[in-house]
Order: sequence, then C-alpha cells, then structure tokens
Amino acid sequence: MSLRLVRGTVPREQGPCVVTIGAFDGLHVGHQALIARTLECARQLQLPAVLLSFEPMPREFLRPQDPPARLTNLRERWRLLQTSGLDRLQLLRFDDRLRVLSGLEFMELLRGFGARVVIVGHDFRFGRNAQASAAWCAAEAANFGYRVEIVPPVPVAEERASSALVRSALAAGDLGRAAA
Repeated sequence: MSLRLVRGTVPREQGPCVVTIGAFDGLHVGHQALIARTLECARQLQLPAVLLSFEPMPREFLRPQDPPARLTNLRERWRLLQTSGLDRLQLLRFDDRLRVLSGLEFMELLRGFGARVVIVGHDFRFGRNAQASAAWCAAEAANFGYRVEIVPPVPVAEERASSALVRSALAAGDLGRAAA
C-alpha cells in the first residue's frame, strides 16, 4: 500500500483512523517515535495510520518576517514518508481560518476527521494562541469520542530531540550532532 496525500483547508472524514499531528519538519528521532507509536496503535486497532501536518508550517504563517529555516521541504518530507508505513499524509492549509480555532474547536475538527486515537508529543500545543496543551487535550478527548496518547521526549545525548535542536546543530556546523 502506498502513502496517499490529501490536501485541504479542513480535513474531511475518510473513516476512522489513528492520527499523529505536528509540523514534522525534518522527521528527526522524536518524529520517528510519534510515527512508530501511530503505526503500532493503528495495527492493533486495524485502522489506517495518518500523519496530519500543515502547509505552510504554523510558525511560517505566524511569523512570515522571521520564519524558522526548514529542515525539509514538502517534496522531501513526502519522499521520506513514502516508506514509513503510514497510510495517509493529510496536509491542512494553515491559514487564518485554522489559526483562530479554539482548542475545543480543533478537537471537534479531529472528531469530524474520524480520529479514534490521536498521538501527540509531550510539547504539542494547539488552538488559538497555542492555548491547549497535550495534557489538556488528553483530559478532554473522551468528550470527543477519541483518546489521546502523549509520547514522551526522546533524548539525544543529554538533550531532547527537536527540530530546533537540529537547526541549532546545523547553524553551529555540528553535522554529527544534527545527524544524531
């Protein structure tokens, strides 16, 4: 089965699924842990595994004068995800309509999307002004008919894997640290 790409401003229900959400810029080891847990849960429940991401990335939209450097462009992310085992890459257009959704409205959007399980990182934030945390989402999820699993940080040496850490290592010319 090959990875299917679906684009839009609001996801349409395409049947029940297990979904992980984030920018997934660079697909570092933290992102790989989210994808692995999504695949594991999807296999257990016999549901499609979906990666929900955004284009442009939220920080690019919110800070167009100072966007973060991309670790991968969309075409490269697509190429890297082809062999991930995921069933679908769902790209939401990040725009003013999505930006103003409250945490509760975003969770309702996930219910309409068909989410049965949502897998997020420990530092996941969403909703207008990033008002909702991963822990808040997990506490509220039962009200929306799905559950939320929070994946803990993935250590790299004595640091937490993150796109910011990769960017910092690249800026310092530390290719070994960036590769780790």
